[in-house]
Amino acid sequence: MKLLKYLFMLLLLTIFGAGNAFAASAANTGGIMYGENYAFMISAPAGWVLDNESGKPDGLDAVFYHEGSSWLNAEMVMYINAASLDNNKDYSTLDQFMKYDAENFANARIVKGDDIKVGKYGVAKVKYFSYFSKEHENFEAVAYLEHDQQKSDSVDQGRTAVMFVLSSRSKEGFESSKQAFQSLVKSYMPMAKTKGS
Repeated sequence: MKLLKYLFMLLLLTIFGAGNAFAASAANTGGIMYGENYAFMISAPAGWVLDNESGKPDGLDAVFYHEGSSWLNAEMVMYINAASLDNNKDYSTLDQFMKYDAENFANARIVKGDDIKVGKYGVAKVKYFSYFSKEHENFEAVAYLEHDQQKSDSVDQGRTAVMFVLSSRSKEGFESSKQAFQSLVKSYMPMAKTKGS
């Protein structure tokens, strides 16, 4: 049954073609994220919902939150984003992208986290960000992974930085969600794109 869901999502990917997008399963447990230089499957961690609509106003195709919550009111959320490493004047490697990303958070405290092995697909490099102000505090974990279409035997060639993000309004929520975050990152499975998809 799970294979049928993924085949259906692959069919949607083929029909709707290129552009940043996300095709989710009917049960909101897994889906395919794809764009110009990438296509990969992901699965929501147990107890979390994959939502491919609520994050669109924020430019996000795939967001996650606890069952019974929502993208707007959840204490802890996760999302996935991607950026091309090809033909970019600011960065061309994953390490350069990570440095560029960190520079955009000058007021944050940044600490290196434990890397996450993603099966045979490589290692995601993790950084922890924390922000404090009089009004609120926020804790984030970002796992950076390079998606290389050449390694996926694809017709399209390209390298993409994939970012998995856990964001929490409390330290307790952040700590209690780390295992789900690791589960999300480990669910990454690259897919080969076909010409025109």
